[in-house]
Amino acid sequence: MICPRCSASLKRRERTGRRCPRCTSRFALDPGLDGPGMHDLRVRRRADRATDGGRLKVTLTQLWYACVNHHSAWEAVGRRGTPPMIRAFVAIPVVTALLVVTGLTAWPLALVPSGAALGVLVAAVALRHREGRPAGSRITPPRLSFTGLMRNTWTPVYGRLPAGVVDDPPPAAAPPAPEPLRQPRAVLLCTDAPVAHFLRVNGVPARLRAVLVEVRPSVGASRRGARTKDALARLAPFRPAVPLVLVRDQDAEGALLAAVLRAARPGQIVVDVCPPRTGPGGRDAVTVLTGVRDFSVEELRALGGLSADEAARLAAGFVRPVAAVPPPVLMSVVEQAVARAVALAPAGARDAGGFLSWPPRPDQPHGPARGKGGVSS
Repeated sequence: MICPRCSASLKRRERTGRRCPRCTSRFALDPGLDGPGMHDLRVRRRADRATDGGRLKVTLTQLWYACVNHHSAWEAVGRRGTPPMIRAFVAIPVVTALLVVTGLTAWPLALVPSGAALGVLVAAVALRHREGRPAGSRITPPRLSFTGLMRNTWTPVYGRLPAGVVDDPPPAAAPPAPEPLRQPRAVLLCTDAPVAHFLRVNGVPARLRAVLVEVRPSVGASRRGARTKDALARLAPFRPAVPLVLVRDQDAEGALLAAVLRAARPGQIVVDVCPPRTGPGGRDAVTVLTGVRDFSVEELRALGGLSADEAARLAAGFVRPVAAVPPPVLMSVVEQAVARAVALAPAGARDAGGFLSWPPRPDQPHGPARGKGGVSS
């Protein structure tokens, strides 16, 4: 390992107490203790890449995805073939009986049972068996391990998180109210708390003249459709004339959310931003298994317009998190999505009465919905 202070090359036996024996300075991470790739210089390089050289601020969750060493996800596999114990239980008595018959049979008829015994042995050995395994996913380092190290080990050593990195919002906290904005050009509806915080700390709503609405269902809400119900409630103050950009995970409920919003708010432009199948360099996008199976394959295919393969994966609980998209890429995609949503909005929606001022007056009627049907990206 290279000392992040003096650049000395340190062997494992020299890195006692997370302190360099050459310059006596402390360092935060030790790959021998914290896992492969977990050392200060690599985390700094990944943080610099995630922040686009300091241009952006990113959340701790986004830094974790940027520092992932390995990720994999696999579907359930059923057991195939016959287990070895069952093969032995069947083959041994059969072979024994055939050998006894061979000993009692005169030559050359004895070749028949002996050949049969040999065939049974060969078949018992040649038959293949594969154990089944349930669906699952694996990411290294684990999220709790990484965030714990950054908060409890990195911060005491360096006094703060890496440059440009901000901590995630508390998971139990209610989402902040949208910033007041008169005549917004668009509404940013985000279903991921770290990504919503990323957009907020980078000043995206003000710069794009968009209202950021974060969907975070209350604790104790019924799981199926909870985010959809919360999204509809939070969008109620806005007229359908305001174009909507949906920033979400690629999961079962998210795949249906855009369709539900278009059906519930006729005439609203909806541009859907979700993680693709492949990430930078053509590699598979980070995928995790949540085990949540609230929607069937038939629902996802009929309402979400998904292929049979994609619908089956999402119905099984696989999720591609939007927070795993590299922050510079995510920022560019969101900016392009807002520009596209505004361009797709009908001309009549841009007049003085097309947008709902914030906050709405109780006596102000919403009026008829205007605009085209929604589109997705």
